[in-house]
Amino acid sequence: MNNTTIQVEDLSVSYAGKTAIRDINLTIPSAQIAGIIGPNGAGKSTLLKSVLGLINYQGSVTFGDNKLKQVQKDIAYVEQRQNLDLNFPINVFDTVLLGTYPKLGLIKRPGKKEKQLAEMALEAVDMQSYSQRQIGELSGGQLQRVFIARAIAQQPDWFFLDEPFVGIDVVSEEVIVKVLKKLRDEGKSMVIVHHDLSKVTEYFDYLIMLNQTVSAAGPVDQVFDKDNLSSIYGTSFADLVSGGK
Repeated sequence: MNNTTIQVEDLSVSYAGKTAIRDINLTIPSAQIAGIIGPNGAGKSTLLKSVLGLINYQGSVTFGDNKLKQVQKDIAYVEQRQNLDLNFPINVFDTVLLGTYPKLGLIKRPGKKEKQLAEMALEAVDMQSYSQRQIGELSGGQLQRVFIARAIAQQPDWFFLDEPFVGIDVVSEEVIVKVLKKLRDEGKSMVIVHHDLSKVTEYFDYLIMLNQTVSAAGPVDQVFDKDNLSSIYGTSFADLVSGGK
């Protein structure tokens, strides 16, 4: 699935009769880090969850020639941290080990191979020394690194991350970005909902600019400009971001 693009066609989502996103047509490339940006309420998380089949939508989403169901095990999703119960009594290592379950099947238990995968994933995000800590004892940045490690342990082809850098420390953000770029260089694919425009050109290869519908999508150096920013954020904000250029 490594060379598979995601095709989104005529995608629309409504909640209680109110349009969240409409007429989305996209090709999301593989082996790149794709960012989704847009103002609050633009539908960024809704688009991500639609592609993952987590909410109902009109339209179609395909992974190459496959439907989501056929490639589910090749996809990892790191959701927003505020949606998670951090009081659940589980330590860091076992949290990461959970990432190996989708490919194990229903009745198998993780063995030596899976435990090695979990250890390697923790090393990748520099959290191996925290392996026996309860997840509720971690800082926001440490916790996010653990969730990235859990996704890595799943050995997916596609990573989907919803606002992974919100409320985390600078060191953790740097570690995560380094890890994601390494995964990309190994042929993995990423789609990331993001809000900090100052990091867009540094973090992403491909950009989807969204405000209920797609304003622009393409390589970052081609679409991240004042005109496209103006179309989704307004002219005064775009001037601020682009320095009037």
